[in-house]
Amino acid sequence: MNNIGVRFKRTFFFYWLAKLSTTAFMRIFYRVRVKGKENLPDKGAFIMVSNHQSFLDPMLAVMFTWRVIFFLARDTLFKGLFGQLLLKLNTRPVKRGESDLKAMRTMIDILQRGYGTCIYPEGTRTPDGRIAEIKPGFLLLARKTKAPVIPFVIEGLHEIWPKKQSKPNLSGRVMVEIGEPVPYEKIKEQGAENFAKWLTDKIRQMQNDARVELGKEPFDYEALS
Repeated sequence: MNNIGVRFKRTFFFYWLAKLSTTAFMRIFYRVRVKGKENLPDKGAFIMVSNHQSFLDPMLAVMFTWRVIFFLARDTLFKGLFGQLLLKLNTRPVKRGESDLKAMRTMIDILQRGYGTCIYPEGTRTPDGRIAEIKPGFLLLARKTKAPVIPFVIEGLHEIWPKKQSKPNLSGRVMVEIGEPVPYEKIKEQGAENFAKWLTDKIRQMQNDARVELGKEPFDYEALS
């Protein structure tokens, strides 16, 4: 675990280079609005929980803060030069659909060092823009580190880069909404299953608020219940 700190220092240059270039890319090609930027902490660990609309999602996660953020991505993406690039950009592999204790231990160590993390508990990009039920497995990170959970919602990237499309469209409107941090004590009081259900409802409501602001019809999530 001690070697992780060394690797952090080696990759920070690439992280900041990627952050600046991707932020410029997003601002040049897309009309991006954000609400709740003040909810991102200035210091200390946090777990940002986001819906997953496209491969562009991480660009928005780092766009509105100078805090260093680490990500998880499915292990099948870590191949060749692209895999090396992901590692340099603070992304760690995780085996989708099964318990990956190595990935969890790495993220716990990252949080204990005071860094921010961003996870996509849906596990895959949305096929239709809707948000799937959030599973409580990620709360192991909160339980082990006592880090707060921050709801983070993206709306608009699904239309810009749909799951079955090989390349993104180079225009479009995007709305980002950042919720208030939920302290671990509140998560513990609710219990993992109840909190995951509450978080699903919260993020879905935030998404529908964003859709209305973008002039779209809100999703009827009650019909899925």
